[in-house]
Amino acid sequence: MIPQDRPEPTIDFTSAVFDEPPALPPPVPKDYAHPRTAAARGKSSYIGAHWRGELPLAQSYWINVFLIGFLLLIVETMMIPLLRAQHLSLTSLLVLLAIYTPLRLVVTVWQVVGTFRSAALSGSGWAVVVNIVMIFVVLGTIGSGITTVKSFQMIARAAVEQRSMSDFTVGLAPNGKGILAKGTMGIGFADAVQAAFAKYPEQRHLLLDSRGGDVDNGMQLHDYLAAHSDIVVEVDHLCASACTLAFVGASQRLVGPNAEMGFHQMRSIIDSNYSKTMVNTQQDSFKGFMSKLGASQSFIDMAFAKQGGDVWVPDGNTLFANHIITGVAIDDRVIGEHDWHGEQFLYAYRKEPTMRNIGVAFEHLRSQQPDIYNAWAERNMAILRQATRAQRIESYRANLWQTLRGGRAVAMARAPDAAVRSFAVRYRDQLEMIRDKESLLTCDHYLDGTGVELKHVNTDFYIGTGTAYDALFSAPLGTKISDHERSEGTQLMMAQRQAILAGQHVTGSPVAGQLCQRQIALLGRLIDTPTPQAAWALRSYFIR
Repeated sequence: MIPQDRPEPTIDFTSAVFDEPPALPPPVPKDYAHPRTAAARGKSSYIGAHWRGELPLAQSYWINVFLIGFLLLIVETMMIPLLRAQHLSLTSLLVLLAIYTPLRLVVTVWQVVGTFRSAALSGSGWAVVVNIVMIFVVLGTIGSGITTVKSFQMIARAAVEQRSMSDFTVGLAPNGKGILAKGTMGIGFADAVQAAFAKYPEQRHLLLDSRGGDVDNGMQLHDYLAAHSDIVVEVDHLCASACTLAFVGASQRLVGPNAEMGFHQMRSIIDSNYSKTMVNTQQDSFKGFMSKLGASQSFIDMAFAKQGGDVWVPDGNTLFANHIITGVAIDDRVIGEHDWHGEQFLYAYRKEPTMRNIGVAFEHLRSQQPDIYNAWAERNMAILRQATRAQRIESYRANLWQTLRGGRAVAMARAPDAAVRSFAVRYRDQLEMIRDKESLLTCDHYLDGTGVELKHVNTDFYIGTGTAYDALFSAPLGTKISDHERSEGTQLMMAQRQAILAGQHVTGSPVAGQLCQRQIALLGRLIDTPTPQAAWALRSYFIR
């Protein structure tokens, strides 16, 4: 037996059997967590809990992925028309996208990572399905990212082009009569026009001079003009592309005689389906506007047939016929469609120095003999439809001389004696000028109706002819000469002609110039004859 320093303790098995057993610790709950983990979970936000996968799988997927994703899709869809309504520039849109896109990517990463983690910790049989869905979300995000990068590039290029469209000025016209909006219709063009009218409320005239530009601004200005029917819109130089869209919004639409209205197919500066659809929608609206005004389908088809920088420029008659314009503004006058038929040719004469006096003569013819004037205008309108320019020029010339001679015959029968004699003097001077500065043969051809080319006196001839007819057509018309007076005048004219034919004034003249010499001599004799017999004879001479 080994000695021990202390007695060995004893165990009382009896108490273990017959007495109450010692208390045991409570069972561990199923949701037990380490105190540090529990403390961390208590302080964790909802966002953090999802990110670590601590939320139930159903909650992570159906709420944080499906529901939040669906709500974001609705918000994004609603934001598109809201942004359009703000008429933001592409540069501003680019900045917004640069801010929103990274934030949207962060949300997607948070959704996907948290759901992956929740699936891994859940032990649920649906975890595999959810993981597959999340893989498709990741692939979709990658594809969307590639598309987004391309969109950024397109918008950036378009923003550069759009910024180049902002070379416009809007303000009070130099003459103080109206608001002048000049330059490319860039971002803010329509707002600037509205601001100008707000600044000058007494002005109700808008002068447009633009090659076009931003379609959206064209539509904004169209809607503004449609809502303000008292504003008169006028184009004196150029209105093309989106400018024409704005132009047709006005109730009173005027053009100057030299104005050009250029139409072509609208285009989107962003090569995306959404942008193209939006532009096509606006173009369809433009077609509807023109159709409502009364434009024919053939006109509308032509208006949108040209593409790119190529434009279709219809003439004033076509614009009138299709109700695109309501008048032509010339020298503070507004000319309607009917009067423009003749006025356009008068304007063409007036702007050409050589033909200016002819134009003035026709203006007086319009007052003195409106039937002859209107017939001239209608024939010119028909000539416009001839195929070639050469044909039209020749027809215009023939119509000119036919009308002048017809008007002369009427005026000679009813104009005062002084006006008849004055015309005869100018006519004789014209013949002498052709004889002396061109040739006798040229003078002969002019008198017998053969077309001649005046190489030396063309300008002086047309100026002088216009002056002669202007004086004749501006004279008041009285009572038509009687048959007796005309008979007496014819007899006197024939007697003087016989005297000339007898060789009194053409001795030694070459045969080629006899017609010219005889007519000059005859006119000289009749002019020198005492009145009223001279006037009777001169009337008979020109009424032939």
